Amino acid sequence: LAAIRGKGVAAYVHDPVGFIRDCVKFKPGQGLTGYQAEIIGDLPRVKRIAVRGPRGLGKARRRAW
Repeated sequence: LAAIRGKGVAAYVHDPVGFIRDCVKFKPGQGLTGYQAEIIGDLPRVKRIAVRGPRGLGKARRRAW
């Protein structure tokens, strides 16, 4: 929450990847993968994205973020 207060919520409206990196506390060695950042980063532009893949890719996690 300190990151949000420092930047202001409006800073994240078009930067969902920045919001996740600044505001989600990851365990050591974990975080966004490259493909997750790419998919989430496209959302402000395209609004809807379909993601298909096997178990364990983090599809549900992206929705939660």
